[in-house]
Amino acid sequence: MNVKSKNIANSSWIDPDDAPELTEIDFAKAQWFKGDNAIDAKEGRAFFQQMRNAIDTPLESDIVEYFKTQSSQESYIVLINNVLRQFIAK
Repeated sequence: MNVKSKNIANSSWIDPDDAPELTEIDFAKAQWFKGDNAIDAKEGRAFFQQMRNAIDTPLESDIVEYFKTQSSQESYIVLINNVLRQFIAK
C-alpha cells in the first residue's frame, strides 16, 4: 500500500485496493441497485457481469483529464462509456 493510513475521527483510512475480493456468498447477500432503483439479485448479477468486461486501453492523458473535469456525480469512466454508447448508437 503506497498511502499511509490516516486517523480520521478515530477510524482508520483503508486503501480500497487492499479490500478483499468479493465471494459468491457476498453476492448472495447483496442488495442490488441500478442507479437509485433496487433490483432483484438475478438482474443485479447480470448487470455486474456485464460491467466486469474490463479492458486495458491506453488513453492519452489529455483525454482522461478532459473526462475527469467533465464528470461531476458519475465517475469519468461512466462518462467515457456514455460517450462511446452515444457514438455507436448513431
